[in-house]
Amino acid sequence: MSGLRGTAVIIGASSGIGLAAAAALAEERRYSTAAAEWPKVVRCFGRSAAKVAALGRGAGRAGGRDARRDPTCGAARRVIGSPSVFERLGLARPPVLAAAITVVTGAVSVWGLVSPAALDALERTPAAGHGEVWRWLTSLVVQDGGVLGTTSNLIFLGILGGAAEQVVGRVAMTVCYLVAGLAGQVAGVLWQPVGAGNSVAVCGLAGIVAWSLTERFMPRWAGSALALWIGALLGTWWPPLIAVGVVAAGVDRAVLMSRPAVRVPAAVVACAVVAVVLIAVGNVHGLALAVGTVVGAVPTRRRPTSEGGRLQE
Repeated sequence: MSGLRGTAVIIGASSGIGLAAAAALAEERRYSTAAAEWPKVVRCFGRSAAKVAALGRGAGRAGGRDARRDPTCGAARRVIGSPSVFERLGLARPPVLAAAITVVTGAVSVWGLVSPAALDALERTPAAGHGEVWRWLTSLVVQDGGVLGTTSNLIFLGILGGAAEQVVGRVAMTVCYLVAGLAGQVAGVLWQPVGAGNSVAVCGLAGIVAWSLTERFMPRWAGSALALWIGALLGTWWPPLIAVGVVAAGVDRAVLMSRPAVRVPAAVVACAVVAVVLIAVGNVHGLALAVGTVVGAVPTRRRPTSEGGRLQE
């Protein structure tokens, strides 16, 4: 790899790490501020209860107006009354790692789209087994599917990565991502010697999500996202099969309300079946999904929480 290309990759990676560090610091400050203001929350509720008890039920509306003007109760609203963007999305904590991987992959992928020479230098080729060992990893951060394939891969990376990050530690998530990605690279040597894309690595995140659909911190929409990803993988073999994912996403929403206990076994079996089908037709995503489903079972446990409810590694 030339010095210019190597420098560009390092700059992209450094930018992603910097963003991750900044997000982690912001998260730390947010929780520290919330913890400091909890005594104000308790005092606010105490004042409201005392006023209603003293003046009767008719004072509830007036008490509410007073509470809105009370700076102490303003702290209460900041802590428990104003959910963050992540909480509105059903996320228990900011998906720092998923965002960092998506940013780095997106930056290098765009570089590969605008510079064919960059794609040639980073994609998977037989040269990976003859001294150009960086291709085993760099082919996971460039795309050979054009704008549409790049957009799809990055969207699913962000969505499934954000969901997986809620239920496993970031180190475990990174390991699953890379193991599935390398499995896809091995399959590529056999079935598609020249290629690139992070979709094989996303299969590791899919495995985590499949085994964790009933975990406390898993977003409710994760099952539908997983179903759409499975449909997208089938679509790499035969595009009309994308409809399978759309139908499966609707089924997951129905099962979520009626029989949530069957979601995990159904998701794991679906991943296994699709993996076997793709392996049978020589699709590189088959081995990646099979390995991702296996390794995804290892770290899928709920992390302990602190007294304030913050997720810990």
